[in-house]
Amino acid sequence: MNIPEKQYELVNGSREVVFQYCEQFSNKDYVKEVEGFGWVSIIGYVPPDTDIIRFP
Repeated sequence: MNIPEKQYELVNGSREVVFQYCEQFSNKDYVKEVEGFGWVSIIGYVPPDTDIIRFP
């Protein structure tokens, strides 16, 4: 396995863990701005992360 494939595998696996954790959040939690997170909501970070599956 080459390095980009291994990196993709690691990122893809970590995404699964994050999404499993996020299942406990309410809808309000996704759109609430987080102070220590640059005042961005959780949902603001999810779409860029999902782009990883388009560019293996």
